[in-house]
Amino acid sequence: MNYDFNHPLDRLHTNCYKVDAKAYYNIPEDVLSLWVADMDFATAPCVQEAIVKRTSHPIYGYTFIPDAYYDAIIHWMHSRHNWLIQKDWIVPTPNILCGMYMALQTFLSKGDKVIIQKPVYNNFETAILNSGCVPVNNALLYKEGTYTINFEDLEEKLKDPEVKAFILCNPHNPVGRVWTKKELTQLGKLCVQYNVLILSDEIHHDLIYSHAQHTSMGNLSPEILNHLIVCTSPSKTFNLSGISSANFIIANPSIRKQFTAKLNCLSLHNLSPLAIDSLIAAYTKGAEWVDALISYLETNRNHAINFIKKELPLLKVTPCEGTYLLWMDMSALPYSQDELMTFLSQKAKLWLNAGTTYDSDHTGFVRLNFAVPRAVLEKALNQLKAAFDA
Repeated sequence: MNYDFNHPLDRLHTNCYKVDAKAYYNIPEDVLSLWVADMDFATAPCVQEAIVKRTSHPIYGYTFIPDAYYDAIIHWMHSRHNWLIQKDWIVPTPNILCGMYMALQTFLSKGDKVIIQKPVYNNFETAILNSGCVPVNNALLYKEGTYTINFEDLEEKLKDPEVKAFILCNPHNPVGRVWTKKELTQLGKLCVQYNVLILSDEIHHDLIYSHAQHTSMGNLSPEILNHLIVCTSPSKTFNLSGISSANFIIANPSIRKQFTAKLNCLSLHNLSPLAIDSLIAAYTKGAEWVDALISYLETNRNHAINFIKKELPLLKVTPCEGTYLLWMDMSALPYSQDELMTFLSQKAKLWLNAGTTYDSDHTGFVRLNFAVPRAVLEKALNQLKAAFDA
């Protein structure tokens, strides 16, 4: 079946945060929005059909989660990620951030420390601080346009008895790394050695490109699995961020019992009927669409990287092994971060994410979302080049 990712969809006046928030942020209307991490593509036809079918029934009352929901997740994790999980490991949550807050507040006390790896998704640090805990940065090493884990620094920080948890981003947002099985195993063994809980955010796990392979932290060893919460959701893969749902996979029965009790205490254990039906459709009928999506995104990624290397040699881009987010190093330009963002919005007419959002030390970096129709991406790149040429 052919899927048309080239067809532009007007998202104006749909309360779309990516587009309709321009006025709130004082962004001109003619600026292209390539910032928020959702796609400008319609979701899979099977998901659309499931949602339309459910909304055609005029009652949207209390809903229980059927076995088909859990079966769909088990099927997807096995068929796409070669990880065989059990039904009772799956704990539905409203979204991944909500679940992370619950985990931090369940297993940590105020003042406990949590390791993150900057530059990283900024809401990790927000969740840690809002939970009364202390973020500790195991900064990623940046060399020759790519990022690696500083294992020596990581072990030194894990030795601190006040460190109780580690938040992993795999694939990594914003730098686009897909951590190798070797890297993940070394990281997992260190966390087991120092008895540190791992929260592995794998929300982008389906969006992997050629020459990279996603390995779930849950698929490494029984010892690592026992210290682990794997956070998943169909939202990035199927562009369903507005239909909140996530699933935390927790094999350790003690950890799962405590986490579930916290969710139940706050009545956060239910999902909407649309979240349930869209996941079942996505994970049972959406594989072919995802394959087509990845192929389209990879072509977009390659086009953007090749264009920048040829036309904008002052800029550096990371390889982007996964996600649909291109991490660009513009630090060769004589701009502060604010000046750079002003240049991009006023001269290049592009709304991107500032690098300092993810790490204050990454002045001069930006994140570009290339999950857009190719004509939009080409327009954005040409506007960027014209701004530089001028």
